[in-house]
Parts: sequence; structure tokens; C-alpha cells
Amino acid sequence: MTQSSPHVSILPLGGFLVVIATLAAGFVASTVAGLGFTALIAGIISACVAYAAYGPDTKVAIIRSLYFGSFFLVLGSLVVLTTGIPWLAAVAMALVAFVGSLLTTSSVLGLTAALLSSTGYLLVAGFALLFMKDQGVNIPLMLYSLAIGLISGVAVTALLSFVLSRLPQRRLASPVQLISLTSMWASTRESIREFRRATRDGVRRALALGIAMFIFQSVPAHDGYLLLITAAIVLPVYGRVALMTVGSRLLGSFMAIGIALILPFVLPRPIVSVIAILVVAYAITTALRSTTNSLAAACIAYLLLIGAPGTEIGMYAGWRLIDAAGGFVIAWLCGYLLWPKQPLMITPIPADLHHECESVRPVLTDKV
Repeated sequence: MTQSSPHVSILPLGGFLVVIATLAAGFVASTVAGLGFTALIAGIISACVAYAAYGPDTKVAIIRSLYFGSFFLVLGSLVVLTTGIPWLAAVAMALVAFVGSLLTTSSVLGLTAALLSSTGYLLVAGFALLFMKDQGVNIPLMLYSLAIGLISGVAVTALLSFVLSRLPQRRLASPVQLISLTSMWASTRESIREFRRATRDGVRRALALGIAMFIFQSVPAHDGYLLLITAAIVLPVYGRVALMTVGSRLLGSFMAIGIALILPFVLPRPIVSVIAILVVAYAITTALRSTTNSLAAACIAYLLLIGAPGTEIGMYAGWRLIDAAGGFVIAWLCGYLLWPKQPLMITPIPADLHHECESVRPVLTDKV
């Protein structure tokens, strides 16, 4: 796969508009169903499904949305069913992290699923703990919100793709390419058997994020989210970079997070909530371009919505720095002490991953 070009915008405007529209559709549908602010979970699932699946070929886009929708529904259900059970949530996180790294080498569909699930899973995990622990939302309502998100995601994908199919396209349509889940499974199984790079990356991430998730789920409040996000930023779904590069990325992310923490003190709460939702949309959109920007945005949105204690902001900021340091240490121990001689490399994300997926039609087996 070609590596992304430095001239490619981190935020594709068209994709951002799609994510905002679909997130809003899932949020509104879930709100109408009487789920309150838990509707944010439906919006996240809806946006992930539509962003992964939409394209100018309506039939192919709908098929993709059903496959991606099933994938994100399973991940969301895994989050909900393990929330509040630290050891089980850690095992689930480790499994998702391991599978995500394997998927990066299976096909463009696998890479898309891996990148979006990395951000999507952490977003849903953070907000699920917030809703279920603080607001007492039960499991059936959370699963109901996930289902609404799936339905709205598929519906918006169908509508948007139909509109796109009627508009003149700036690019020539690529022939439909069939990619079977069987071939993707065979590729990941071969990677495990030969213990390739993706498998090693998966083991590193599984250990680091599993430990980080256990801590996040175990602390009395939900303030360990920055620890979890830091570990995920240091260890992206595929590949490792020099620690100096990691440090510069984290510094930029923490500066943005620090600025975001000031907003609740200068803006009314409703405006802060709207900004937080827009940042969630940014996190999902940039997942296919920059894992650092995407995960940093996810953390910013989470911190904006939970708010910081105004009278103890200094101590609160200090603890968040400790969280970040803890996440870095966990990721360093798991990611850079295991197989230290393995060459470093940048995550190979194509310059326009979504466009490469537009002509792909997933099927169950190669026999069609």
C-alpha cells in the first residue's frame, strides 16, 4: 500500500460533512426514541458505518454498510457487555487491539475497519462507562442505542450513495472488486502462523491497551481516559515510530487537550457540548488519515463532555499529566521492549483510503 502523502489534508471536507450528517441522524433518531444523551452512542456507530461504506455505487455501498454495520455492532455490544467489569473489559480490549492489527494487512476493507474501530471502540468505551456508571443507563438501553445507530447508518449510506450516483463524478469509476471475508480470514490466519509484523504489533497493542483499559475501568471515577488514549497513540494499529516522534506527537496532542479544558470556563455548557460533538465527528473523520489526530480528538471530546472541576483545575491537570505518563510507560514497556530489534516503520495508510474502498464489494466466500 502507498503511504499517505504529506500534501494530503488530514481532514477531508467531504468526509467530515458525511460524518456530521450521519452522526446527527443517529443522534436524532435515538433521541426521538427517548434515549436522552445516550443517543451519542448511536451517533458514533451511525457515523462509523456510513463513513466506511458510502460511495457512488448505491448497491455496493449498501452491501458494504451491512458488513461494516455488523462489525461495529459487535464491537459496540462487546463494549457495553464488559463495561464495569475491569478484567473482562481488559480482555475484550486486548482482543480488539490484536484483531485490529491483523486486519491492517488483509485488504483495504480490513485496514478501514481497523483504523475506524481503533477510534470508534475507544469512543464508545469512554462514553459507555460515563453513561452506565454515572447516569445508570442499563445494558438493554445501550444495546438499543447501538441498534438504532446501525439502522440509521445503513439508511444514510443508502440515501447519500443514491444522491452521489446521480451526480457527475470527478473520477472515473473503478470496476467492482470482490473481496471475501474468507480470504481476509485466511490472510490473518497466515499472518498469525508465520508470526509476521502485524501479529507482533497486535501482541504489543493487546498487552498495552488491555492493561490501560483495566486501569480505566478500575478507577473510582472515569479520569483514566487520557492514560488509555496515550497508550493507543504511542502504539497505532500497525507499525512503530521512533520515541522522539512519539513524544512530539504527544506534546501537540496534550497542548490541544489543555486548551480544550479551558473552554468550559469561558463558554456556556450547551455550546461546549456542541463543540464536543463536532470534535467527535473530527475524530471519526481523521481516523483514516491520522491516528494521532483522531485519538487526541477523541480524548478532547470526552474531557469536554465530562468537564473538569473548576475549583480544583490545577490538581485535575496534574493528575491528567500523571495519566499521560502512565499510558506512555505502559505503551513503552509493551511496545518497545518486546522485539526491540524489529525495524521501525510508519503506518502505511493510503492517501485516499476511502476512495480505494468505494469500488470494493465484500462477499462471504470466493464462490459467488
